[in-house]
Amino acid sequence: MNPRKNDFERAVSLLHRDGYTCVLCDRDRVLTSREHGLAPLIRLLDTNESLQDMAAADRLIGRAAALLLLAAGVKAVYGEVMSEEAHRLLSDAGVRTEYGTLEPEILNRAGTGPCPMEQAAEAVTDPADSNPRITFGKFTQEGDRVLLPVNLTANHALVDGLHLAAFFDGMVQRAAHPEEYF
Repeated sequence: MNPRKNDFERAVSLLHRDGYTCVLCDRDRVLTSREHGLAPLIRLLDTNESLQDMAAADRLIGRAAALLLLAAGVKAVYGEVMSEEAHRLLSDAGVRTEYGTLEPEILNRAGTGPCPMEQAAEAVTDPADSNPRITFGKFTQEGDRVLLPVNLTANHALVDGLHLAAFFDGMVQRAAHPEEYF
């Protein structure tokens, strides 16, 4: 029996049966959320757990969600509602894709126009662009201080300022008290 099919069916079943908004499954794990929008995917990605080869089921899959799932390396995606663009992106990448309803585009919550996250993700052409890039420069010493230049590049359509602030706050905390972390 194909384990990927079991993972996929289990994710879809949990989505419908238990009222989750987002479910990811593999043989050993089930990750769930009841949050709306991209928040569940972003939070699951924030856990630093590998989502590679998992099956995903979500209430709504648009371009932004598809890019996040592709960057995470999932192998199967079900969207209760899926945009045509998300379906194309996932299918072209070889991801098993099914949906309840296929829509030309994802609308904003008021239904008055395109979803702002979909608009922001239009410029992203490569799922790898969904991953923040961190670059460290050469450290220098100024008196009793050590300076380390850090550049973090992220697509704001997929990463919130709150996440960037948390990253830098964590770096500052670890640098100030390395004995607590290393």
